[in-house]
This record gives sequence, C-alpha cells and structure tokens, in this order.
Amino acid sequence: MAEDNTATDGGLPYSSLMCRRLQSFPEPDLEVVVGPNKRVYKYHALILASHSDFVDLMLSSPAAVKARENWRVEFPDVSEELWEKAISYLGPRQKEPEIEDLLDLLSFYDKYQFHAGKQLCDEVMYTHIDILTDMRRYGYFTDEVIQSVRQMALMSFELKLPKSCEVAVKFAAHRLVNVHLESEEELLQLLPLVDNDSEVLRKMVWAVRAVTPRE
Repeated sequence: MAEDNTATDGGLPYSSLMCRRLQSFPEPDLEVVVGPNKRVYKYHALILASHSDFVDLMLSSPAAVKARENWRVEFPDVSEELWEKAISYLGPRQKEPEIEDLLDLLSFYDKYQFHAGKQLCDEVMYTHIDILTDMRRYGYFTDEVIQSVRQMALMSFELKLPKSCEVAVKFAAHRLVNVHLESEEELLQLLPLVDNDSEVLRKMVWAVRAVTPRE
C-alpha cells in the first residue's frame, strides 16, 4: 500500500517535505474565524500565508506583528462549507472541483488572493468552456450545464484569466453566430466578449436572417 504523503493543518494539505520541516515547529499559531457562526480553524501562519497574499498582508501589518502570540484572521462572509472546499483544493490534490462549485470557489480565491486556487479554477474552466465551443456537442449537455458554462465564460473574461479567457471568447462567438441565445440579456452579456468583432457580427446578421420568417 502506497504511503500517504500528505498531512493536514486545519484541513490544509501540504507535502511530506513541508511536513518534515514543520516537525520542529510549535503548535499552529494562527486562528482563522469563518462565517457568521465564527467557526475557528487553526493553521500554521507560514503555510496559509504562503497560499494567500491577503493572509500574508494581514499578518504583516504592524498591529499583527505586535499581536503575534494571538494571530487571528477573519472571513465573516465565507461559509464554513465553502471554506473547507476551497482549502481542500490547495496543495497536492486528487480531484478537480465540481462544476457547480467553480464560480463560488473562483470568487473566493480571487477576492482573498489564493493564486494557486485561482489558477486551478482557470484550468478546470478552460476544459468545460472548450467543450462547448463546438456547437455539435450541445446535444450532450443539459440547459443547466450550458448556462453554468456561460457564467464561467463571463467570469473568466471579467477576471482576464490567462487560460480560459481565450476559449470564453470563442464560446461567446459560437453562441452569437449560431443564435443559441436564451434572452436579450444573454446577448448583451456576450457581445463585449467578442469586442465588436466584425466577422462575428456579420455572421450574426446572416444567422438572424436565416431563422427569421419572411412575410
């Protein structure tokens, strides 16, 4: 049986190498307070700060340096469920986030500057969006999945994610050109992604003409 090379620090995975280095460390020195119920998780400050620029900044303030014996960071707007999921995907991981969790995870990682988590979401979103840039595959997916992917494309474009943003633009172009639109709202959401691409707009006009009945 293979040896388990991960350990946990309040639910935070880290490598066996880091684990050996931490053997000389004292007990976790950081309290993280999550959600309206103020659930407390304990971590080694060094580890959590290495994942999040936000945490690193909070622990580097003059007040935090003075209060080093009682380090505490609060995330009042984050649910316990989201926190535990978000933390579980940092470090070595066995699986990808579920599609229904991606937008919440990305919002969390972006707001609190967990860059590795944000990169993970970018990579997973790339895969999901790329599949639906091929309109021939639409029949294999439910409207709910297509709507979720549309929201991913919009967020990827908004955050300018390096990998998935390119396929987000392709997804928008396919939706617009093939008139696979659910509402005027979707039209207004997707048009900025193609940045007034004249070729896309020209094809849109021809597509609309093709499906508009003549009098």
